Amino acid sequence: MVVVGVDKGAAYVEDDTLNHDNSLQKLNLDEQAHIVMNAILYIVKWTVEEARDKFADLLQSANKEPQSIFNRNRFVAAVVDAETFEAFEAWQKERRQGVANAFDELSAICQEDDYSLEVPKRKNRPTPFDK
Repeated sequence: MVVVGVDKGAAYVEDDTLNHDNSLQKLNLDEQAHIVMNAILYIVKWTVEEARDKFADLLQSANKEPQSIFNRNRFVAAVVDAETFEAFEAWQKERRQGVANAFDELSAICQEDDYSLEVPKRKNRPTPFDK
């Protein structure tokens, strides 16, 4: 998969692994992913061989701006500074919070604001399986 362009909310890629005609595919992106994909297109590009041969230079450059690594014009990796990676991990962990965590957070907010949600009493409804 090769990223060939980024537009607001979408990335356009050539993917000969999914469809063998090399046609452009549109991938919908959230805002964070859009920023990352846009950055990848405009950063310094390394080949795998260059990255291996000049690894120290690659790491030094990554401290200044993200570095992308390509194998036969196919994006295979990105090297970023530790601070950027830690921020990415925190963002990813935050996104992984499930529904249970969201309800816990909502419950805490309701308690702080002394708000109570009245839940109606449960009733059994007739079903087609009732005799």
